[in-house]
Amino acid sequence: MGGAAPAGVAVLPEGTEAGHRRGPGPGDRFSLGRLLTCDNCDQLLRPSWDLSGERQYIFLCGCRRGGINADVVERLVYQRVEAESVLLVADVAVEALPAVFQGIFAAVRIGHSTEDLMFVWRI
Repeated sequence: MGGAAPAGVAVLPEGTEAGHRRGPGPGDRFSLGRLLTCDNCDQLLRPSWDLSGERQYIFLCGCRRGGINADVVERLVYQRVEAESVLLVADVAVEALPAVFQGIFAAVRIGHSTEDLMFVWRI
């Protein structure tokens, strides 16, 4: 599962707790760090930051170049969960979203665009 990161991105080393910022900032978490997979090859996307410090998920598999804006894809997933049942995410702290999403989804597959999401539900 290795691979070189695209130019201009910092990758969390294997074994690093996904979700903790590796630079200055408030410690943003990646709520899809162990769920977001490439629809083409099933490889997990890697949480990362671009050179400006923006959170993103990157395709180490090479199926797609460039990163996926983490805020955008996480908001889309949150909205999908909320559309199913507001109770699933009501009063959930941002820090708790990774555990909530892992309990709800077996995987979140992403295709060629950020909006091209497929959900594999556990429930």
